[in-house]
Amino acid sequence: MKKKLRNKKILSLFMSGAVAASLLAGCGSRDAGSAGVSAAATEEADAESAAAGGEREEETFTHDPVLNEPGAEPLCREQVVITIGIPANTNIEDYDTNYYTLLLEEKANVDIQFVTYTSADATEKLRVQIAGGEKLPDIILWGQDEAEMMEWGADGYFIPLEQYFENSSYYTTDIYADYQEKGLDILGLSTTSDGHIWQFPGLTDSLTNPTGAKLWIYEPWLEAVGMTREDIADVDGFYEMLVAFKTQDPNGNGVADEIPLMGSVLDQTDNQPWVYLMNAFQPTTVARQFLVSENGQLSASFTTDEFKEGVKYISRLVQEGLYDPVSFTQDNASFRSILNAAGDQLVGCFAYTSTSLITADHPSKNDWILVDPLIGADGYCSTAYAPDIPVGMAAISADCEHPEVAFRLMDLMCSEYMSIVNRYGEEGVNWMFAEDAKEEYPDADWSVTYGEYPPYILDFNSVWNTMGNAHWMEAGPHIRTAEISGGYFAASVATGIGQAYIAELAEHHDNYMAAIPAEPITKIQYASPDEQTEAAEIYTELYDYVTEMISAWFTGTSDVEDDWNTYLDTLEEIGLSDWLELNQKGWG
Repeated sequence: MKKKLRNKKILSLFMSGAVAASLLAGCGSRDAGSAGVSAAATEEADAESAAAGGEREEETFTHDPVLNEPGAEPLCREQVVITIGIPANTNIEDYDTNYYTLLLEEKANVDIQFVTYTSADATEKLRVQIAGGEKLPDIILWGQDEAEMMEWGADGYFIPLEQYFENSSYYTTDIYADYQEKGLDILGLSTTSDGHIWQFPGLTDSLTNPTGAKLWIYEPWLEAVGMTREDIADVDGFYEMLVAFKTQDPNGNGVADEIPLMGSVLDQTDNQPWVYLMNAFQPTTVARQFLVSENGQLSASFTTDEFKEGVKYISRLVQEGLYDPVSFTQDNASFRSILNAAGDQLVGCFAYTSTSLITADHPSKNDWILVDPLIGADGYCSTAYAPDIPVGMAAISADCEHPEVAFRLMDLMCSEYMSIVNRYGEEGVNWMFAEDAKEEYPDADWSVTYGEYPPYILDFNSVWNTMGNAHWMEAGPHIRTAEISGGYFAASVATGIGQAYIAELAEHHDNYMAAIPAEPITKIQYASPDEQTEAAEIYTELYDYVTEMISAWFTGTSDVEDDWNTYLDTLEEIGLSDWLELNQKGWG
């Protein structure tokens, strides 16, 4: 590969000399006999570390004697203490007294002791702990970068999980098999390029999240300017609507304070207005690193002439005051505060998976309608699409005295019932199964479906995204199947219980799915850890450069026509071709 215009990335720890010295003293691989590793796990680690130099010997898996047989409740014969490191969540009152925690402890016969991390810098804190040789919690309950996990695993800080999946799983066995039949290999996609499973995967088969760039319009404004949803089917109609929002005082207060279109910076996601708009010109999925597959060949959406035309359109909206430029600098918290401001309605439309940014008690909550993907030049139409795939949600540290108990605990978390509780709260208080709901709501239309899915659970007292103590806000491993997700939407529509946006999602689901790419990007499985690290390093620089340039173009501080050739040359200097080559090898 040719020389690239980039520097090797290192762990982003910026420390004073004294702190750095103390951390460096603890750096390096852990002793293979590190405290807390069970005999089975230690034998596995020894065998795996020798695998590169010769054939691996057949091993005998020995179950932790404290455990009951897989599937039995409680999991443990005697109570075991399990420490869980978890980022703090402002919507969780108290993890120790949380309903989900207590239910999990009861079913597992474990005493869960929490180590909370500041959510903003949880991973950075973990890096410092590892660099300093500190003892880690038994379970780290949030996902880590795969390349970093492979490095930490090779150095002995975490244990591989494949032997536990083979010998000790129960709840995940049938669920994984069902998904395998549907073409989704959960364990295969969770295996890193070094051949290990370092993180316990979770899956949210949400049906709605994959099309993250959905546009929501405040319907009273649309009515105030005399337009309908059909009037804004294409980019020209959308432009005319924004102009009307800006010039016709749709909030009726006599002040030109309307913000026609607004968003926030959400790195690596599609929940941004510009992503929604760009898909009228060029298929663009930020959540899949802008990759596009055509006949199995990968390219980057940010290099095409169509992408440039999309930039011009979006830039026009910003320059004319129709798309607020603060959208490219403000964080999501600031945006939420504007959406939920008291008094006159300020924002006319935004792009997001749902209307969850707006609090349940805000007057506008049920007045937002969903718009289908916009039609661009020559009738072109697409939508950002990042299909739900398993993602690493937790890891077991080498300091864990009972790693099989930790594994079984997470396996239990993935059971259907515990997955439902972790999302919807307490049965009978927050939600009920549809069979029970039919007795409570006999007049509901229970023939309603969401796509192919009939009603399954009714979330009649939602505690999602609000301060409460009923669940962990779906933190940690879980399997929310399409039957659960679709059945939740169907039951909400059937009964009319729940937020109005659910009916909007149901009505427009098929139209969004009709606009997804023909060859969606799932996951790139790199040939080796080195290639995965190399690809990640290149993409970090590509992403930073691309987002810097499009922000400059959108806001008018630079011109895309003047910059385009230099922009393409710089992408090559950073390593675009090499990055695409590495991804192509992992794509097939």
